[in-house]
Amino acid sequence: MIAALLDIARSLAQIMDDETAQLAQTARLGDHAALGQAKQVLAGQLEAEFVKLDALGPDWPNRLSGDEQADLATTIGELIAVAEVNAAMLQRQLDLSSDLLAALTREARRASGRGGIVYAASGTLSTAEGAGPIALNRTL
Repeated sequence: MIAALLDIARSLAQIMDDETAQLAQTARLGDHAALGQAKQVLAGQLEAEFVKLDALGPDWPNRLSGDEQADLATTIGELIAVAEVNAAMLQRQLDLSSDLLAALTREARRASGRGGIVYAASGTLSTAEGAGPIALNRTL
């Protein structure tokens, strides 16, 4: 009754676990888009399986055998644990990317003279963060 749901949940957990391991080794992940797409497909399939089971009645978990209930609880528990680790790793990557972009922006402002601190006659300090110039390289 729940074999397809368990297979999908295990596959999704395996993909997330693989992605997390790859991101832990290197920030460069060439097939990141493919892994993201696979996760989306499997999450959609998992949701569809739950919808099918819910159509049988809201008490479908109670109609499972003891072994099926244990397998479902274990598999979903493992999926949740792997998803939490994967989400933390992806958030770390996003944070690192944001920090890198902020550092690049600060350096570009410093190098271009477009940012800095201004001392006013009244004795106050204020930051001057003008936008850098935009250059268009095109031939007419």
